[in-house]
Parts: sequence; structure tokens; C-alpha cells
Amino acid sequence: MEDIELKALVKSVDEILDDHCNEVWTPEYLYAQEFDSVFQQLFNQYSHGEFWQVDDHSDFLAFCRMFRMLNQKRNELEDRFFPERAVERAEERERVGQEEETQRFRECYDKLHELSHKKKKKKNGTGKFSVKNFIFGCFGSTAVGEAKTGNGEEDDYERKKQILFNY
Repeated sequence: MEDIELKALVKSVDEILDDHCNEVWTPEYLYAQEFDSVFQQLFNQYSHGEFWQVDDHSDFLAFCRMFRMLNQKRNELEDRFFPERAVERAEERERVGQEEETQRFRECYDKLHELSHKKKKKKNGTGKFSVKNFIFGCFGSTAVGEAKTGNGEEDDYERKKQILFNY
């Protein structure tokens, strides 16, 4: 009886993570997973009218609130997954003014409605587009590979960008 080694029936969180750890889980991949989750939550809230306020005179105001919240969450995710570029991103955020931000929201909102109306007009709903990928593209720059210098980094930038959109 003394030769028998008893093992715990329940694994610790660290043991479970070690068992399921995948070398493909790059910061870009994990960032994309987190962003997807945040996007789904906020866009569902927007779709169900949770960003509307009593004094709103258009859907655009609710969209702006959703987009600002999404932008804030994206910034937090980028700072967490890509801390080496946090100072750069903070300077960029300060440089963009309220008016420019609202203009960017308006362009994204108008384009999103244009694409959704085109999809409805096409027969059998064949005009597919991803709302998530479209809105992600509205941010202007992604956390992955913002600076392209040539020297083969262009291909790396495109590959990482595809990883973000194809998870």
C-alpha cells in the first residue's frame, strides 16, 4: 500500500493551462480573442438598445457611445497585450481630438448602414460582410505592426493583420 501514489482528482488552474497551452497563442491571437469577446458583448448591447438614452434624437448617438466604449476597451487590451508600445498609443490618443473622433464615428456609422442596406437589397442575402471586421478597421490603426519600415516587415504586418481577422 505504501507504493501507491495518490493524485489529486482536480487540477489546479495552472496545471490546466499548462496542459492546454498552445505555442500558437501569440499576444496577437490572445488580443484578437479578447477583442472579439468585448466586441460581441458591446455590439449586442447596442443592437438591443442598451446605449440609447431618453434625449437621443438618432441612433448615431447610441452608436457613438458604443464605439467610444469599444475604443476604450480596445485601448486597455492593447496596453495589456502590447505594453512596449503603450506610450506611443497614449500620445496618439491625446493627439486625436473630440471633433476628429466624432467624424471618424460618423464615417464608420454611415458606411456600416450603407453596407447593411446593400446586403438587404441583394437577392438571397449574398452580400456578406463582417460587422466586426468592418468596425475593427474603423479604428484607423491596429495594435499589431503599425509602423512598416520595409525590410520584410510589410509581409509580417500583413500576416499579423490576417491573424487578427481570421481567428
